[in-house]
Parts: sequence; structure tokens; C-alpha cells
Amino acid sequence: MDGPKLPHNHPQAIAVRAICVTFIAAVTLASLGPSAWLPRLLYSNNLEHFAAFYLVALAFCAARYRAPVLRVLRDTALLATLLEAVRWLLPGPRKGNFDHWVADLGGILAVAAPLIVTGFRQAFPRSP
Repeated sequence: MDGPKLPHNHPQAIAVRAICVTFIAAVTLASLGPSAWLPRLLYSNNLEHFAAFYLVALAFCAARYRAPVLRVLRDTALLATLLEAVRWLLPGPRKGNFDHWVADLGGILAVAAPLIVTGFRQAFPRSP
């Protein structure tokens, strides 16, 4: 199923890259910034981590449209690991948390599952 090919400077391609950078900045700021100014968006801190990295992984997949899906998801997992590691190293009450890291990876895997299944399905010829 080949559709029209868009140029790299298409407004949608530019917009998706800008959204990706915005999500990365927001997650980094929320992770490493002071907790006093962070609003609670969901009832569970782990659910917030899951949702944040679901959106980051989705944005990464859209913005890095030429990279293999597994590489994009690996890079997103490395970002989650790096942010939690930095939180372990920073002084203060907001230390890194294994549960938060697992929730981050869960959000990434929630994006990965349908993409991997889609790739598997496209590997077979269509029936007439």
C-alpha cells in the first residue's frame, strides 16, 4: 500500500518534529524540575509516567518516519532510562523510582505492540 510520498519539508513533517521536541522538553522538565509546580494530571503517578512515555514514543515514531521502528522504540527507552538515572543522581526528595521506569517502558511497549503486529501483517501477501 504505497500512498503519495511527502517531502521532508512538508508542513505536517515539520509539525510532527516540533511536537516531538516539545514532548521531549516537557517530559524532561517534568522529570527533572521541582515537583512543587507540577500539577497532578492523573490519579496515579505511574499512570502519568505511562501516558507521558506513550505520547513521547508515539511522537518519536511519527517524527523519525524513516528509522526502523525498533530503533525508535529503543531510543525512547534509552531516554526513559537516562531520565530515571539522572533522578537517582540528583540531590533532593525526588529520587528515581523503579516503578516509574517500568511504567515508562510500559507506555513505550503500548506503542510498540500495534506497530510490530502491523509490520508482521504486511509481511504476507493480501488474499484476493
